[in-house]
Amino acid sequence: MSEVKDEKKRYSKITSGTFLICLGIAVMGWFIVTFSKEYVQTVGCTIQFTQLPRGIKQINSSDSIVTITFKTKGFNYLKHSFTDKYTFLELSVKDLTKKKGKRNVYSFSKKELSDYIRDTGYFGSAFLEIEKPESLTIYMK
Repeated sequence: MSEVKDEKKRYSKITSGTFLICLGIAVMGWFIVTFSKEYVQTVGCTIQFTQLPRGIKQINSSDSIVTITFKTKGFNYLKHSFTDKYTFLELSVKDLTKKKGKRNVYSFSKKELSDYIRDTGYFGSAFLEIEKPESLTIYMK
């Protein structure tokens, strides 16, 4: 009788171990498939102005945060470096304003800013578009 009980325990242990291994493989497969897809993520970026024209002592803008949409792989959601990389948006005032002449107030549409970011390659191929604001106005003193 004890031989039958020992055999049942052994069979039960093998079955439990096999089930756990198969469950682990299934969960890993699900993670790989889910996180290898491309996703769209929206991040708020703080604006930092660089390359100020000579004689400009102070610069203000109508908005200090720009909401930007990115295309990224799912594994980047897990990395904290993804959100750190895209928390600041550096805008070169000289480059932005060179086609608009010399003034103290400049206004840029969402499309103009999106085109500028694409042209500079600041965020690389991950950048899709600017969500907010509709326009950005820069005041220089």
